[in-house]
Order: sequence, then C-alpha cells, then structure tokens
Amino acid sequence: MAQEKPINKRRKSGGYYLNQAELIDILQQGYQVALKRAALEFIQQ
Repeated sequence: MAQEKPINKRRKSGGYYLNQAELIDILQQGYQVALKRAALEFIQQ
C-alpha cells in the first residue's frame, strides 16, 4: 500500500495540517530521499 504524502495547506479553509517543526521534518526527509535517488542515478550512468 502506498504511503500518503502529507499536505501542508487546506484548500478552502486556508489552515495548515502540519506545524512548523513537522513541516521541517518532512522537508528534511524528502531531501534525504532525493539525495539518495540522485546518487543512485549518478552511479547507474
């Protein structure tokens, strides 16, 4: 089963699902994943 990606902004209410600390954590995790994927892509060339 695919993991849902958190969304930070609600469309109609203008509120937020994540607080600042949670948002920073999610962004850091995403950066690490992107860095690993880029390294793998570079190695495979």
